[in-house]
Amino acid sequence: MHFFGYDNSFYHTIMYPALYSLAFPEWKASISYHMNEFYLLDGLKFSTSRQHAVWGKEVLSPDSVDAVRYHLCLTRGEVKRADFNREALASTNDTILAEWDRWLHGLGDVIRRRHGGLAPDAGDWSIDQREFLHQLETRRARIETMLSPDAFSLNQAAQEVDGLVRDAVRFGEAHSHLAAIPSASDRNRTTVALQLAAALLLADATTPLMPRFAGRLRNALGVAAERRWPAHVSLLPPGTKVSLEACRFFSGLKEAHTETGVENAA
Repeated sequence: MHFFGYDNSFYHTIMYPALYSLAFPEWKASISYHMNEFYLLDGLKFSTSRQHAVWGKEVLSPDSVDAVRYHLCLTRGEVKRADFNREALASTNDTILAEWDRWLHGLGDVIRRRHGGLAPDAGDWSIDQREFLHQLETRRARIETMLSPDAFSLNQAAQEVDGLVRDAVRFGEAHSHLAAIPSASDRNRTTVALQLAAALLLADATTPLMPRFAGRLRNALGVAAERRWPAHVSLLPPGTKVSLEACRFFSGLKEAHTETGVENAA
């Protein structure tokens, strides 16, 4: 798989293959080309000579690096020119990723208070719970496609990942009333088990995009640090120790310096 910017497309797709074929006639190209458009800063090209750039040290820290990576995946120029600005980066951190944090922390708190900190086994299944499992599987397949050579798109992969969390939040809210109904305890366990399945899928799906976050999430879910890409959505094994409530996965970004100056971050 070969990644390059639009301004180098002639060299990588025409000139270099032609030179290789002349030098090595027996060579048969097997390359997936992935070109990106320009990523601008406040509407203008990045320029270190003009100090029109964002320096890595201004926005990157051990706590913020995955938030920056996610924002770049979400906004990079793929099919058209895109624009970076600090306000949009802060918005991604304060809205999208903060919602992930709230959901995971709230789910962990429920498991701590009602299930002794252990993943519950699923009980009764309603039609809409089975539909949510199907919805998760659709997200998994979509993300797999967006990260594959033939349809590679970090923009769409990032959108699908956020959609996965939004689906899980909506599902949890729609079934929250079950917790107050003693006779619905079996069905409520299924709700919690399915949200844990969504969290596990989130950890797997973000491993290529946000490896630090994914590693911390896997650890909080009590699963192995190294996992293969899932062939299907699976429930967290019942009895697994879960510590989501003890984690804060995202924090505020580093304070920006006063001068204009994500070339290094990109």
